[in-house]
This record gives sequence, C-alpha cells and structure tokens, in this order.
Amino acid sequence: MDLRDITALIGILLISVGVGLIYIPAALIILGLFFILLAFFGIGGDDDRDNYENEG
Repeated sequence: MDLRDITALIGILLISVGVGLIYIPAALIILGLFFILLAFFGIGGDDDRDNYENEG
C-alpha cells in the first residue's frame, strides 16, 4: 500500500462516518471527497501504478 491507497481509504472512512451520523456532517463528507480526489489526482503519481500493471 502506497500513500495513494492510504489517502483513498481515509477519504472512504471519512465519508462512511459522515453518512452514518445523525446530524448533517457536511464537513466530513467534503473532507472525505477531498482526500479521495487528492489520492487520485494529487499524490503518488499515476505513472508509477500504470508501469507496475504493464510490466507483469
């Protein structure tokens, strides 16, 4: 697991915690989406993952 996978997991956890609460936890949901977007577009770079898949 690299940094990208960990950030995506954090985002998913934040969203699931946010949806599960009784109040309207808009801040948690926005944070979760931010972490997921960060994982896919910001951190780790897509090139590394593509290279690993294509080598095997």
